[in-house]
Amino acid sequence: MRLLRRVCSATDPPSERTYLAEVKYPSPDGFIVVMLDDVNTHWGGVALDDVFDPQRAHNWTGWDKDCSRFLFAVVVQMRTRGLLTPSNQPSVHALTMTKKAVPAVHGKSGVRVRNAFDQASLSPSSSQADADGPRESTSTKPCSPAAGVNYKGVLNERKPIMGKYSSEQVPGTPSHEPRFVSSIALFINNEAPQPFMTLHGAAEPNRKAAEQSAARAALNHLDST
Repeated sequence: MRLLRRVCSATDPPSERTYLAEVKYPSPDGFIVVMLDDVNTHWGGVALDDVFDPQRAHNWTGWDKDCSRFLFAVVVQMRTRGLLTPSNQPSVHALTMTKKAVPAVHGKSGVRVRNAFDQASLSPSSSQADADGPRESTSTKPCSPAAGVNYKGVLNERKPIMGKYSSEQVPGTPSHEPRFVSSIALFINNEAPQPFMTLHGAAEPNRKAAEQSAARAALNHLDST
């Protein structure tokens, strides 16, 4: 995604307005760029106020409307190319072939545990500490898939966020050595109508391992934001 600035001379002194000029997304054919001119051609003479829900867009800024207008055109193009399913989830073709065409962006592995308690309330009194004697120091280490971490269980504890999984067999893999890819749609709570993020795991030999890989990808994303 690229942001450009242009000078608006309608005010004195002139001000600058940030607008979305292009969006670049990965695909089996490499990166595809959608330009602002493409978006304008797609929408034609349709006014945004005629298609947006007035209640939902009541507090939207001009920037919010620009992004939604751009995103809609990008999604339509991705659907046309077969990169999205009818439910707007990545197709198996997109998941498997894009990895070969576009270099992967590697995140940090492991699970991060945050302590939300007041440290003072957790510290024992001096008399209690003396009675218990010296304690051994402990440390946490990032967990790897080999450590047997239940990433789905860890993600389930991230309330109110919830995830819904969808697994498919990778096309072309033999029946005696199948490979599965799982995607996870993250919802802010169980009443949210749409996910705020969809992520994908690595290809695994069974659906259970594929879902664990997707959950791990979700945890890495949540911990990096």
